[in-house]
Order: sequence, then C-alpha cells, then structure tokens
Amino acid sequence: MANENPIRGKELTETPTIRELAMVLFRQRRVFICVAGLVLVAAALYPFLGATYQANMKVLVRRGRADAPASAGENAPLDLTRMGITEEELNSEVELLRDDEVLRRVAQETELGGGDWFHFLRPSERNAERLERSARQLAKKLRVEPMKKTNLIAISYAADDPRMAAKVLQSLANAYLQKHKEVHRPAGEAGFFEQQTAASRRQLEDTKRKLLHFTARHGVVAATQQRDLALQKLSEVDGNYRQTRIDLAETQQRVMDLEAQMAKLPERTTTQVRIADNPELLKSLKASLLDLQLKRTQLLTKFEPSHRLVQEVEQQIDRCAMRPPTRMRITNGRRRSCNTQKCN
Repeated sequence: MANENPIRGKELTETPTIRELAMVLFRQRRVFICVAGLVLVAAALYPFLGATYQANMKVLVRRGRADAPASAGENAPLDLTRMGITEEELNSEVELLRDDEVLRRVAQETELGGGDWFHFLRPSERNAERLERSARQLAKKLRVEPMKKTNLIAISYAADDPRMAAKVLQSLANAYLQKHKEVHRPAGEAGFFEQQTAASRRQLEDTKRKLLHFTARHGVVAATQQRDLALQKLSEVDGNYRQTRIDLAETQQRVMDLEAQMAKLPERTTTQVRIADNPELLKSLKASLLDLQLKRTQLLTKFEPSHRLVQEVEQQIDRCAMRPPTRMRITNGRRRSCNTQKCN
C-alpha cells in the first residue's frame, strides 16, 4: 500500500463530467430513446390500466328534533307537521358536501397535493395555490348525488390507494358535520343558553329561599297538601253556592207559577156555618178531671182536707169543672178551633 502510485489513485477517484455523460448517451442514443419512450408510455397508460379503488359513503338526512315554537305559554305544543325532508333541504345538504371550504379542509388533512408528479414543474407555486388546486381535483373526482325517493345522499371517491380513498371520505364526513353544525347552529347559541340557565338557577334558588321563609313564618307543614285541601273546600263551597242559586231560581219560578194559578182561581164564599162540640177535646177534659179526682182521693188517705196538696188538687178540679165546653166552627169545609187550651 505504501508503494501505490498517487497519480493513479487520483485518476481512479475522479467523477465523470456532464460532457462525458452526454457523449455516452449520444453513443447509445437509440437505447436511451427506447427506454425514455417506454417510461412515458407506461406513465400515460398507468392511470387507465392501473388498479383503482372506490370508497362509498351514504349520508342520511333527517330532522333531529321538532323546533320549539316561541310562545308565552308554559307548555307550548310542538309543531310536528314539518317532520319530513323536502327536496330543497336535501339539495342544500348536497351543496354543503361540495362546498369549497369543506373540500379544502379535506385536501389539507389528507395531503392530496403532495403526490403530484409534476410539482417540480411549478417551483414557484405557494401552499395556498397548491391547496386550491388539490381541492379542485378532489371536486372532479368526488361524486355526490342524492338518491331518488329517499333521504339519502350517495358519496363515492376513487383512488389508487384504498386507504387513501377511505381516509378522504372519513375526512369529508368530519368536515361536513362541522360545517353542518356551523350553518344550523349560529355562534353564541350555547353562550345564550348558558346565560339563561344561570339566570333560571338563580331564580330557582331565590324561590326556594322565599318558600322556606314563608313556611317558617306561617307554620306551613305540607304546603302542597294544604293547598289541595283548600282548593277542594273552595270547589265544594263553589258547588254548593251554584246549587243554592239554582234551587233559589227554581223556587222563585215555582212561587210565580203558584201566584199565577191563584190569581186565576175565583174567590171563595161562605156557604155554610155550623157550630158543634169538639168530642176529642171533651174526652180529654173528662180524662183530666177523672185523674185529678183519683189523685185527690189518694191524697185524702194520707193528709187532711186542709193540707196544701189537697187544696191545690181541688182548685184544679174546680177550674176544669167551670171551663166552658169547647166548640168547633166549620166554615165552607174548613174547620177552625175556637178554644184549644188544655187543662194543666
């Protein structure tokens, strides 16, 4: 190794120049032309003869929930008349899938512009221009069509790599859902509902505090049950009041009918006057007199005739014996008693 010629070693390590390479290619120009032609033909025929993989996806368009109407009532009914999907709404969703912003987002996530063979011919192209060109190519290859008589949208994309085709459709689905959310749910809606929720929570806490204060001050044990009982009593009183008014109206109408009937009747005249004794009252007086006499006889067996009890009984016997006979006066069929007082 020490006796190696340095000049020879230098000559062996020299690289060929461009002129030398051109001379070699010029000498073998037929071979070079044939190889270059085969490469160009293969590159031109590859998109038509190479394997192509197609990924398919379907999107179902439906209403998630019925729109709540703005009403002053507490429980406003929902509008269930517009639950179906119209053709205009289906076409709107198709246009959202074909939106330029959605396609640019898909092209950026999947890096579709990085596999272009002729990118070296555009050295001054910027990233934004490359992304726009990739989005246009994606729009040409992407097929988005609504299916007839359904609420489905058919989406297909063809690519050389099956994983790339599936990745494109997956990225398209995510971008479409985000765009759909931005369109159908305006910005600030969540904040507004959070604000309303906080206000309702504060109002609820204030109401609970007032309810506890009212319960402690008025001694209410079960407000709900007491309210129900009060409402039940109020309902009963109101029902009785209404029934009384109905009965009063019926009674007044009956009185008016009777007065009208009485006005139509002729005046009554006295056709016969007859006076007779009252047998029932006479019978009662006789029985009372007999009882008093028996009582006096019993008292005489025990006391003297001058005793106070004996004297009282004799006075009662005298009053009954001196009372005039009771008579009845009958006038026109009506009986009227002249004296109905009984002996004590």
